[in-house]
Amino acid sequence: MNAAEYRKKLKTGLSGPFLFCGEEEYMKRFCLTETRKSITADDSAAAFNIIRFSTAEDGFSFGRVADALSVPPFFSEKKLVELHDIDFASLTEGDTAALTGTITAAKDYETNIFIIYTAGSQFTAGSEKRRTADYRKFSELLAVVEFGYETPEKLVQWLKRHFAAENIAAGDAQCSALIRRCGCAMYTLSGETAKLCAYINAAGRNKLTESDIALVTCAVNDYDEFALSNAVLSGDTERLFGILAELKAKKAKPELILGTVTGVIRDLKLIHVLSQEGMTAEAIAAKTKMHIYKVGLYLKSLRGYGAGELDVLLDICIDTDKKIKSTGLDSYMLLDRMTAFLSLRQK
Repeated sequence: MNAAEYRKKLKTGLSGPFLFCGEEEYMKRFCLTETRKSITADDSAAAFNIIRFSTAEDGFSFGRVADALSVPPFFSEKKLVELHDIDFASLTEGDTAALTGTITAAKDYETNIFIIYTAGSQFTAGSEKRRTADYRKFSELLAVVEFGYETPEKLVQWLKRHFAAENIAAGDAQCSALIRRCGCAMYTLSGETAKLCAYINAAGRNKLTESDIALVTCAVNDYDEFALSNAVLSGDTERLFGILAELKAKKAKPELILGTVTGVIRDLKLIHVLSQEGMTAEAIAAKTKMHIYKVGLYLKSLRGYGAGELDVLLDICIDTDKKIKSTGLDSYMLLDRMTAFLSLRQK
């Protein structure tokens, strides 16, 4: 389920357990806020019918979440229970069993909505063609709602509505220019749009120009290394192609892009070798100086690779590096070719 599908279900009434994941935090937060509004507009009733838990809190337990789910709404048709800050990569077997039991229990109460809200890489779904083990396991228990970056076409219309609300005319060309300069993250675009509106209103004008964009907004010239690494790690080649298209539009250095992709595959190979030697995640982290969280993510990702596959992927990266440095071929074309090979290997 995506954000649009979730919003449709929210309008018709929903219940049961949901898991919010993905990189588009603006829309994820918007849907959570809309869900809260659907429960009650009365702040006093909200204290009883909107209950939030965080695994980072002292004294947290899944039992407390289950207890909250078992209590019916207070002078309201529905009740919302939220669970935040859960890192699926670091869950123990006991935690996984407790969480699974809590999700199963949430299905027994039709008056309750249970949302597990994850941020960043706390939950990785993978792509439609290559889902992660976590996705396959938990999608059988609840509805996974994926919040991916919106397409430039949808973002253009969204930006035009934002400018129109401030009585400022903005055309497709100007909105597209803003996206190219600032990226596709809606939180970033929202902030830059607010700056532009304030500037144009102060100038006594009512039309956005590309000169305004160049003067007022902050260009995102660097690339999102985390998003790129995460796409490679999860085998999400559709997302990888999308990120590559964004990076080419921003004229990111091909060597940096290749370095990030190669680094992920190299670390996967290293961790694979050490784990084959019988080393635990903690021992690998100590030996490689990597964070234990990163080692855990990579070990989980390794389950999707066949014997010798990482060697093939490394060879592809090395070949791409040689061609970028020693031929006159277009570097972005070579990166497209490399990504296509990665896609073929991970189907």
